[in-house]
Amino acid sequence: MARLTSILSSIVLLLAVSENGVVALAVPTSSPRVTVPFEIGATVTFEGTTTMGRNDETVSVFYGIPYGQEPERWRTPAKKIWHESTFNATHSNFQPCLQPNAGNNAIVGSNDCLKLNIWKPNNATSSSNLPVMVFIHGGDYLTGGISTSNSDSDAFYLLGQNLVDDTVVVDLQFREGVFGFLGSDMLRNRSFLNATGTYGILDQRLALEWVHYNIHAFGGDPSNVFLFGQSSGAGSVAVHLMSEDSWPYFTSAGLESGAFRPDLLSYWQRTASQFDSLMDSINCSTVECLLDQSDEALLLGNNISRTLPAVDGVVIPLNFSEALASGRVHRVPVLMGTNEHEATIRSMVGGIYLAGGGKSPFNTTEEDLTMMRCLGNNLTTRVNVPTGNNSNVKTSLSELFKFSKLPVTTPPVTVNEILSPAYWEMVAITSTSWFGCPTVSAAEKISSEAPVYMYSFRAQPNFTTANFGGLVGGDPVGPIPGSAGVGHGIELVSVFSAGGAVREMIAQMAAANMSDPLGVPLDVGVASDEAIFGLEEMMSQAWINFAKFHYPGLGWRPWTKHNPSRAIFDYEMTANIIRMESGAEVKTQCAVIAEIDTCDRYYA
Repeated sequence: MARLTSILSSIVLLLAVSENGVVALAVPTSSPRVTVPFEIGATVTFEGTTTMGRNDETVSVFYGIPYGQEPERWRTPAKKIWHESTFNATHSNFQPCLQPNAGNNAIVGSNDCLKLNIWKPNNATSSSNLPVMVFIHGGDYLTGGISTSNSDSDAFYLLGQNLVDDTVVVDLQFREGVFGFLGSDMLRNRSFLNATGTYGILDQRLALEWVHYNIHAFGGDPSNVFLFGQSSGAGSVAVHLMSEDSWPYFTSAGLESGAFRPDLLSYWQRTASQFDSLMDSINCSTVECLLDQSDEALLLGNNISRTLPAVDGVVIPLNFSEALASGRVHRVPVLMGTNEHEATIRSMVGGIYLAGGGKSPFNTTEEDLTMMRCLGNNLTTRVNVPTGNNSNVKTSLSELFKFSKLPVTTPPVTVNEILSPAYWEMVAITSTSWFGCPTVSAAEKISSEAPVYMYSFRAQPNFTTANFGGLVGGDPVGPIPGSAGVGHGIELVSVFSAGGAVREMIAQMAAANMSDPLGVPLDVGVASDEAIFGLEEMMSQAWINFAKFHYPGLGWRPWTKHNPSRAIFDYEMTANIIRMESGAEVKTQCAVIAEIDTCDRYYA
């Protein structure tokens, strides 16, 4: 359970029961909510193979279907050739691709890992032609998987059945870390494409190709595929949007908390330098020597901090800003957005917040803000920028991000001696600069060619997880109530209507008398059950609608240059209507950040 506990902490998925709530949501047309495991019994035949899955009264699921052969190291993946007359897809517990465990001291997973899950309506047939939703998980291109029951998995909440509403839902896994994204000219001849540093992206494309040619057997329409992902999964979707060989395989796209973020690609010089560093650390000078190394040596014994998809000139010909500027992006409807407090994820604490790192972000003062990387030196510098309303204004970051001007979440953020107003200002600046502005920039470019629907997620979970402790006065403290805010990944609970699964996992941990790994409740008003599940229904329905019709409905208007607006998801929405907010303010914030930023955010 150790890895699961870590994942629960890192994505802030904990929801509590409370009688004291904010305004509750009325429920729009609901998608089915069922539990796993299903009963064995469903069958589908494709490529001459009869596949057995599970089903309940309305939904069938097929777990761990191989879309590719077991891959060879640093080679282009090959499609699975089916010789079997039958295949058992009833087991939801299977291994992810090779990756470090939660303690980073051992590896978990398997090399034979190119697999996907499929959920479909029971009555769907090969002639149903239902819209298809394909999800790519996050994990910083290092961790993650799609087993929904494996105790070492972070996917227990990715309940595809809750998105089945005359739709077919697919999620997939792919090579990660050095096995998915190590790149060098020395490796190019191992790929018939001459590609390198993009093996995980090629795995994803192979899965999309598999869906294109086989999803009709499950009732899906290969000509209507919504490709969506979260965090680095959204980064993957952005890569496919600018990689023309992927374009035939999807017709709309969704990017959650990772839309065109420059730090989710690696420029070639950095990729080549990482390869040289790895070779030095394992004392190799040839590819043959590299191939002889164990999985453990390659994954745990190197000094590479982060492997990312490489701009290799083949699979990824340009970086994100170049592709957007030149218009080399697939012209399909796009849905994308961010969470209000993305930067409270553990990896952001200290190192990215403050120059030199090391200092806890708690007890932040206004003076501390001047130490923020990339922006702190120019925090009070006033610059003349467009307002987003066809006029100009002279302003600064310190003025734009005053605590009193920040959006109010539901429930409101906690402010006390530890979580100061300056702390939330720092979170807002960092969240906007690293997550919000790349999304806004992409929306401005893409919206002139295709519909773009933007959102901001502002529903705070009822628990703070253990990752959000820190040092206060030099002493370690436990999780600080309210410190996570509306953190990275929390919107997935609403998109996948997974609050019930999260609560079930919490109950299982409590029944096992586990120590308190899950965090502590907020010390402010928390959301009611009705509000939590109502938000889930509203958000999942918008994603389902987008897959079906290429617009989310429910009053959600597109973002345009002349009328930038975005949907607000919190606990104070009215029935069947999404509240819209002008995007003028965030455009102004991003214009100031662009003027004063001292970092190259193309991996910073």
